[in-house]
Amino acid sequence: MEAGYQVVLFDHAGHGMSEGREASLVHFMRGLDAVVRHVESGGAVVKGFVAHSLGAAATGAWLNENGRDVRVVLVAPPTSLERYSSYFASRLGIAEPVRRAMQARFERTLGYSWNEFELPQSVARVRAKALVIHDKDDRDVSIAAGRALARAWNDARIVETEGLGHRAILRDPQVARDAADFITGEVVFPAPAFTPAAIA
Repeated sequence: MEAGYQVVLFDHAGHGMSEGREASLVHFMRGLDAVVRHVESGGAVVKGFVAHSLGAAATGAWLNENGRDVRVVLVAPPTSLERYSSYFASRLGIAEPVRRAMQARFERTLGYSWNEFELPQSVARVRAKALVIHDKDDRDVSIAAGRALARAWNDARIVETEGLGHRAILRDPQVARDAADFITGEVVFPAPAFTPAAIA
């Protein structure tokens, strides 16, 4: 990465070394906002973000709220909170009525409707330039989600990988290079194809 850039890494609430026992997309948005404010209070300028999975969804939602004009790399981003939660509920054996009750509690407690996190409204006001990186063999978040987000996001770019899945994609050297090149504006990546067969 270009000289003069610094990378700030942090664990979201309830993850890694961070405190907290609850973690939701809204918690992630608030955490991202707190980190940005802290970094900027020290005089730094935030040029971009790299985020994975639900963190990518939270980053998109945060950018949609505040209109920042930066560069963002979204790795394996889900585009529907309801479909994402339904997928994990089915994997954990949680019945759909229970999942719906959890959704209603989320909306009451955190003050957001899940509809706000669905395409196209979840990116309607985004000004940031985006690169979506998604693996064709991702079993946790379908590549159809990444493609749909790249098409809905104004002037987004997309890179599709193979054989990395949902987690190994984070350790891939080429993915890291692509992310750095996009944030620094070193490489122009391809726009997403828009064909009926590719629509999620």
